[in-house]
Amino acid sequence: MPEVKVYSRGFSVADLFTTGKKNYRVAELDEISINEIKLVKVKGKRIVLCRGEEGYYALNDKCPHKGHSLSRGVMICNTLTCIMHGSQFDVKTGGRKAGPAQKDVEKYKVVEQDGGVYILV
Repeated sequence: MPEVKVYSRGFSVADLFTTGKKNYRVAELDEISINEIKLVKVKGKRIVLCRGEEGYYALNDKCPHKGHSLSRGVMICNTLTCIMHGSQFDVKTGGRKAGPAQKDVEKYKVVEQDGGVYILV
């Protein structure tokens, strides 16, 4: 397998060109504190930007249980909790940890570079 070089703010050529996706600057590096979240809208998608202890993560804002906005929830120790029914998700993977939701949340690739936070959508 050939080596993939990384260009354009940390995203690979494959990410940017073969998928047809683009990177979007959605925040400054120091804009939100650890264990805080922010709703961002990119290309018509609602995405919850989460800042964990090891960096930034991005998940689809829609809870897979009943569709409530995850950006209205709370985040502690890399776990995002939906305030509607208590479903919990790992912000690093989007994986379901607890609660009535039966599915994981879609995760987006995030890169921190040049003082900003970028999401590949």
